Amino acid sequence: MEGTYTDRYDLPLSTTSQAAAAHYIEGIDRALALNMGSQASLEAAIAADPDFALARVALARGWQYEGNIPAAQTSKAQALASLDGVTRRERQHVNALARAIDGDGPGALALAYEHLQEFPRDAFVLKQADG
Repeated sequence: MEGTYTDRYDLPLSTTSQAAAAHYIEGIDRALALNMGSQASLEAAIAADPDFALARVALARGWQYEGNIPAAQTSKAQALASLDGVTRRERQHVNALARAIDGDGPGALALAYEHLQEFPRDAFVLKQADG
């Protein structure tokens, strides 16, 4: 069934794929809980919706944590290329994480703090700023 979907925190997702939304939510839940399987869930979200920028940037962050910088950079670039038609919140989310993936910790943190002032329930961005 196609429609409008939200994440676990009731924030809109720019995907019309129920499968992509469900896999994304599962992937973010796993990432936030530091459980295995996050990347597989995010890859399934991307398979269901190749233009799902949030799933692509979350996957990029996972690759970065694993030290696979080439895969992180590729997934980040794909996320940035998929920003047409996304909400302002999602654009800010992707840009903050992209900055972190590029190794600009202070810049990423500044973007995350600014983003979280307006969207305090954006848990994945919050998690990036808590370290």
